[in-house]
Amino acid sequence: MKSPVTFIDKDRFRPQGREWLTGIHPVGRMGRPEEIAQASGYFASDESVWTTGAILPVDGGMMAQ
Repeated sequence: MKSPVTFIDKDRFRPQGREWLTGIHPVGRMGRPEEIAQASGYFASDESVWTTGAILPVDGGMMAQ
């Protein structure tokens, strides 16, 4: 996920590393914090009243590869 926290460590997330991660990602880009928030918002809303004991991967398809 691309966020200010993950990109503070310049040695760990060099531009080549970001390009590599983007290249192998099924969606073709890094996730955004607001996309994670939307999933969290679903579980906090009345829309999820019948959702129990579920795991919702919010990874843009990375685990499905």
